[in-house]
Amino acid sequence: MLVWHGLFASRWFYLISAPILFSNIAYVMLFLLFGFVAGIANARRGSTTAKLYLVANAGFFASGFASISLSGMAGVFFIYVEHLGLLAVTIEVLMLAIVLSYQFGLLQQEKDAALRDAEHSLRLARTDALTGLPNRYAYEQGSAALPPVAGLSFIDLDGLKHYNDTFGHARGDALLCEFARQLGGRVALRGTLYRLGGDEFAVTIADGDVDWVEAQLAATLRALRDADFRVTGASCGSVRIRECEHVQQAKAIADSRMYENKRQRRRPSAHSMMGELGT
Repeated sequence: MLVWHGLFASRWFYLISAPILFSNIAYVMLFLLFGFVAGIANARRGSTTAKLYLVANAGFFASGFASISLSGMAGVFFIYVEHLGLLAVTIEVLMLAIVLSYQFGLLQQEKDAALRDAEHSLRLARTDALTGLPNRYAYEQGSAALPPVAGLSFIDLDGLKHYNDTFGHARGDALLCEFARQLGGRVALRGTLYRLGGDEFAVTIADGDVDWVEAQLAATLRALRDADFRVTGASCGSVRIRECEHVQQAKAIADSRMYENKRQRRRPSAHSMMGELGT
């Protein structure tokens, strides 16, 4: 900017300040004018950020106008006017910093709300709507990470069709919820109960004590009968992961053992019915 003065020792050529002049014009006409128009429009819509922006610029203009007015008064030193100009800029910068802080706070609130919504959606996706137990999706994720020492039990609850057909689906839903509450509470300290769908459930236990799981199932069935669900029972098939080469094989073995248990439980009933028909 001082090349002309350095070459020609001329002090009357003030066009060396043209870039500053143009930058100031651009600042006033483009940035401030657009900012004020947009700020007023959004402030009328109730935007708090726009209102804070207008306050920040109003502080700048008030201080700047004061410094310009004082520059034409007698007895006021030029350095004081310069200080007022710097003060005006400082006020604007501080107020704009407050505006930015407010905007960052809003962004953080929106981020936290989005995270809460995502976590809520994930919980819904992993939770059975009726019983509140982890669902099949959660089971597939949990069982895939089971260690070799863990155990897996498949459970098929009997009596649901009876209560649905005899007393209505509300009674059948009550049976499912009570079963989930009773067995889920019993295995919660050592394992996890899942509802796979309908009357099918699964239990994973980290220490592999499937005998303990089956004992808790028996205690649950006794509690259900005491709670006026007398026509109920369950078939169970269990496996320890170390018995198999991989988790998918363990699932197949547990499933086959559950259906074998179901066939064994039905066989005495069939024999007794044949005996009654024979007599």
